[in-house]
Amino acid sequence: MAALRIKLVFSSSTISTDKLEFSVEKNVSVTGFMVNPSRNSFGFATPQTLTPETHSPAIVYVKNLDATNYIEVRETGGAVLARIPAGLFALIPVAANSVPQIIANTGACVAEYAVWTLA
Repeated sequence: MAALRIKLVFSSSTISTDKLEFSVEKNVSVTGFMVNPSRNSFGFATPQTLTPETHSPAIVYVKNLDATNYIEVRETGGAVLARIPAGLFALIPVAANSVPQIIANTGACVAEYAVWTLA
């Protein structure tokens, strides 16, 4: 069994508000990669499946490497799990028996992704 360490550090300040800083860290037990870290071009006509059905709950990592277009992570039925703007990423927990897919907005987008099975 392995651990996936997730850490988010947030720092913000503006003229009109007080400085805001926080850090959140979580170790998540995983049994390993369901899909190894990969990079692929995703089209906008048909969603591409990231992994066959997840028989166990999983964590999906997706980073949109495109400069202008967003991508969507969807379930096979079309439900949008996340809309990821250009240059941003998401960690998405998915239920057992899910089939996550990616589709680009208006043109092909390159994204990196990985899927871990939760322990």
